[in-house]
Order: sequence, then C-alpha cells, then structure tokens
Amino acid sequence: MRGKRRSGAVPWSLGAGSQRRIETAGRIQLLLLLAILVLPVPVRGQMSMLRTRELWRRGGENDTVLFGVVAAITSDRNGDIHVLDSQLSTVSTFSPTGEFLGEPVHEGEGPGEVRYATDILCLPDGTLGVIQQFPGRMIRVQPDGTPAPNHPFGQDGGGFAILLRGASNGEYLILGGINIGYSASGTSAQEYFISRWDMAGVEGARIFTKHTETDYNDLVLDEAALDLPLDRFAIGRDGSVYIAPARDRYEIEIHSPDGTMTQSITRAVTAPRRNAAQLDRARQRLEGQARYYPSPPSAIKIQDTRAIITGLFARRDGRLFVATNIPPGEFPAGVGQIFDVFEADGVYAGQVGLICPINPEHDLLYLQNERLLVVTGGRDAALAAAGGATDGDADTATLELICYSLDDSSTN
Repeated sequence: MRGKRRSGAVPWSLGAGSQRRIETAGRIQLLLLLAILVLPVPVRGQMSMLRTRELWRRGGENDTVLFGVVAAITSDRNGDIHVLDSQLSTVSTFSPTGEFLGEPVHEGEGPGEVRYATDILCLPDGTLGVIQQFPGRMIRVQPDGTPAPNHPFGQDGGGFAILLRGASNGEYLILGGINIGYSASGTSAQEYFISRWDMAGVEGARIFTKHTETDYNDLVLDEAALDLPLDRFAIGRDGSVYIAPARDRYEIEIHSPDGTMTQSITRAVTAPRRNAAQLDRARQRLEGQARYYPSPPSAIKIQDTRAIITGLFARRDGRLFVATNIPPGEFPAGVGQIFDVFEADGVYAGQVGLICPINPEHDLLYLQNERLLVVTGGRDAALAAAGGATDGDADTATLELICYSLDDSSTN
C-alpha cells in the first residue's frame, strides 16, 4: 500500500529492582513506508479555545484519599476513573462524580496483586489490566477487585521481558516494552517494541522497533539513546495507531490496524532549548535511573533540547490532539496547554488552547473525550520518587486529582 502525499506551505524510568538492566546504545529505526505531510508553522492568532470547568477534586491535605506517584489513569465504559499509584502499588477507583469507590488492586504477589506497576488500561472483556514492568506481565482484575486470569504476555527464547506501557481500543491491545538478552561477556542486547497483541497473548504487527546493546563494563547513560515513544502513541477510533517515534523531530506516523504505515505527518520545527533548571532535572532523572544498574555509569549524557512532541490524544470524533513542548511562558493568558489538531484524514486543522490553570512542566494531564483529568504536581512527585530534586517544596506537596468538563463546542 502506498501512503498518501500531501503538501503545504512527550521520562520514563524502568523503576526499581536490582535484576533489571537498562540500555544505552544508539538506535536503529526502520520506516516501512513514507508519506510526508509538510505543514506551515501554525499562526497563533488562528488558535481556538477549549474551555474547562472544574467538576471535583480528590486528594489534598483535607481528603482521606492520598496519592503517592500517579503512574497512569484510565476510564471504563461506565465512566468510572481508575488511578494507578506506582508508589503505593494500588488502583483507586472513582465514580464520574468523584465518589471514591474502592481499591480493586493492592500490592503483593497474589492473584490480582502487583508490584512495580507502570500502566493501567481497560481491556476488551471489561476487566482492568495493570502492567507490571518486571517480570513483564499484565495482571487482570474485575472492576470490583475480583482477580481474573493474567494476560498471557511473554517472549520467545532466552532473556526476559520488561513491560512498560499499554493501550486498548476495545478490540485489541498495544503493548510497549523491552526484550533483553544477556551474554557472559558483560553485555546485553535490548529489543524495544511497541506492537499489537490480542487477548490470547499472540503478538501481531510491530509498530515500533529499536535495537541497542549495553556494555556494563563501560556503562554510558545517554538520554537520546534511552528515549522511547511510550508516552507518544495513541489508538484512533478506527483502530489506527498514531506514534511519534523520535524526541527531536516533529513526526507522527499513522499505522493501519494491520501495522502498515499509511501516512507520516511532519513539520519543520526546532526543538526548544532547555534552561538551566530543565537541564538539571533531566540529569537528575538519569542519575535516578543509574541507581538500578549493577555498576555506576562512566558518563551521563543529556540533551540540550527538550522533546518536541510530549503526548498524543486520539479523540472520539476522529481528531488527533498533539501536545508539544512550547514553554508555558509563551502561552496566551489563561491557557495551560496548546495542542496542534489534525483531522481524521491527517489534514492540519489548526491549534487549540486549553483554558485551564495547569502547568504541563509539573502537572500530569489526561485528555479524555468529555473531560480533562489533571494530577497537580504529578511530574514533580515522579522525579522525587526517582531520587531527583524538585522546585521548592514540590517534592513534599500533596497530590490532587482534579476533574474538569470540556466544552468542545468552543473549538468549532
């Protein structure tokens, strides 16, 4: 299949556990099909606004609900919200009106229990799937906490697998992780993947693959080599998978459900340079990761620039919202995040400014169809848990989950 051609004018960390290993070598990226959509730089005067209204909030100093480090949030078919806390190894469930409904998942080794969890998703059969990074597997429970058989994720051959992220469109799964093999010479080979899986544990099409090799005798932690698009992919309403494969390019690949890349959207955008505080935070993230290696690294390399694309959000109406690393100080008054918007056919539709009192450098943002979920200080909490310092008292602040309604009519 040939792609369409048009023309015009997202830190992750592998977490804890001494058995785990992290890669640091160069990357090999294979593009199967290239269809380039070159776009003019959007004019900010053409920006439309997406207004929000606070509905409720949980957490905070006066609430009985507490959060440690929020790793992921998902919503089920009933509108209930499930919040995965990687520090507490729990899942907290809230009704659409903010009522606390319980904790269907707790820390442990038994049925329906997890350790080192990194993501949560609603599976096609109605169960909740909690991704445990090592050993890589997906623990399944009913929304009421009743254990269900684990998803049979696995790998062939030697070594072991780390599972990090996942998504579901109600029919199949997209899972991302690392297959690792070791040699007696003190090196390991890593195969990074994002691919389609079914509920029987059969891997289908590969969406993204990257191979690296780590020499633990001379360990170098390189931010560019460690980059994975685990927070830069989404599933569209028709089963298409959107992925931004590289941190330093504005490029979005669109894959059909069978894995074929049908289109690539690109823009000539310069990655924003980091200021001194941002450079320090980036270094602290890698220093936090270094604690989980068998020996200290001989060097740590960080990038002078920030990732261009920070998140992809596929909306129910077929539009794709793309969050980029525009510095918050350049936002119009009252705007907390700016999105580039693309129609279902990949045509650029302009920019949308999200009117909401958030700071994307410190807060976590989950854009859903009818609502916006924000975890205040969520990014700072993750950095502090990884061993890094944060701005001021951010590392001791109590996290809050805030739910906003979205007025989509304001973007039309």
